[in-house]
Amino acid sequence: MRINRRDLLKLMALAAPVSGRVFAQSFPSRPVRMVVPFAAGGPADITGRIVAQHLSELLGQQFYIDNRAGAGGVVGAETVVRAAPDGHTLLFSSNTAFSVTPAIKKNLSFDMKKDIAVISPAARGPQALVVRSTLGVSSLQELLARARREPGKLTIAHSGVGSIIHFVAELFKYHAQIDVVQVPYRGGGPSVLGLLAGDVDMMINDLSPVLEHIKAGKLLALAVASEQRAPQIPDTPTFPEAGLPQVISSSWFCLGAPAGPRPSRRSAWRWAAYSICRRTGRSSPSSDSSLSSYRRPKPPRLSRASSTSGRTLWPRRTSRPNERHDWPCGAVTRGR
Repeated sequence: MRINRRDLLKLMALAAPVSGRVFAQSFPSRPVRMVVPFAAGGPADITGRIVAQHLSELLGQQFYIDNRAGAGGVVGAETVVRAAPDGHTLLFSSNTAFSVTPAIKKNLSFDMKKDIAVISPAARGPQALVVRSTLGVSSLQELLARARREPGKLTIAHSGVGSIIHFVAELFKYHAQIDVVQVPYRGGGPSVLGLLAGDVDMMINDLSPVLEHIKAGKLLALAVASEQRAPQIPDTPTFPEAGLPQVISSSWFCLGAPAGPRPSRRSAWRWAAYSICRRTGRSSPSSDSSLSSYRRPKPPRLSRASSTSGRTLWPRRTSRPNERHDWPCGAVTRGR
């Protein structure tokens, strides 16, 4: 008798309550550490805490966040690689650590595809261009006009050299044909604080760390880097609507573990991730969050996401004279 994928998911859903009780009694047997390789207050940290809360409620065991920021996620990933592969240490990160950093950095002490067992995607979220409310612009067109009148004077923050936010900022500069100064921070949280303090003028970031500040009027969202408007800020146009169809990007967040845990434990974590996604459907795990969960999570193909076989998202360096680029690498692609 053959069971198709849809029937298998239905069986998993029916078995979830019983399986959850059995799972919670046997594994995990102690508090679970979720390593987030970025600073507190950023998108990965906020999302990780939401996921940790759901896992704690589901399994009846404590999940705690361990922020190990540095080197575009390398420090945190190395921490997980060195941990015992017993299923009680997890890596929770965005696509920066899972796919971008391994693609652009050489001589890493580990191989992300071999040393990290990918469990499941957990959430995804849109990115938006936001400016401080005191900048004096109210639309993307006004921002671009000012940037062209004052080349090299406006500043744009990002969460660190080589991060997905860094690349999207360069993508925006390239296609908008503007000269703004990049200001790197040690994570998404510190970059938001810098924007709120008026130390920088703008940034492109996930909605999760900036949404409450947009609602409070401290920040102004000018464009969303997707083909559809974000339901949390429905009045904000997309970049394609504003005349920049090439500026499309989003973040996905994934659970991983040190390579080597027993298949049963990897399956257990995968079941837990599926149960969370089933519980939340396509809505956010938190009513205030900008995140969406996956209905049918499965491990992403990192070998494809981190190689150049996908669709090219960022243009290569050009050799035109007097053209300045801050690309950390020649080209990065988004796998399908």
